[in-house]
Amino acid sequence: MSNSESQPAHDVGVAAEYLLLTAGGVHFALPVMAVREILEPPVITHVPMAPAWFDGLANLRGQILPVMNLATKLNLKLTAGAARPVLIVVDIRSRQGVLQRGILVDTLGGIVEAQAEEIQSYDAIGVSIAREFITGLLPLQPNFSLLIDLERIYAGAEIPAQ
Repeated sequence: MSNSESQPAHDVGVAAEYLLLTAGGVHFALPVMAVREILEPPVITHVPMAPAWFDGLANLRGQILPVMNLATKLNLKLTAGAARPVLIVVDIRSRQGVLQRGILVDTLGGIVEAQAEEIQSYDAIGVSIAREFITGLLPLQPNFSLLIDLERIYAGAEIPAQ
């Protein structure tokens, strides 16, 4: 499959806002429109025999919130204990509708606006992050931020039933 077939098209001239973050020492960006809230991580109940990337379940104001560790999910080296990990609650579109999910990351870096034509293609050469989870590269000095495709990260993931 060519890169153009696996990546969603970005509309030229359309600006979008992205939340910058790091996980496993890698810079990422999430569409702000998918972010519901940002919290200090609550107590997480670990689930026996769950995949390594699935940290467990958290109580979010009486709702069960499945929590993923982004670095583990993407097979990145875990950094030596983030000073203050952050929980990002996101809305994921699925066959069941819109679901809330938690993503643990190391740090946040703010919000940036980018025009669609600023986003560069991602060919995954020389990196261990699967191409299907990344929609493009956002060039920010001094490095790039990888744009995360939340629906694809969660597609097919077996998360314990709510």
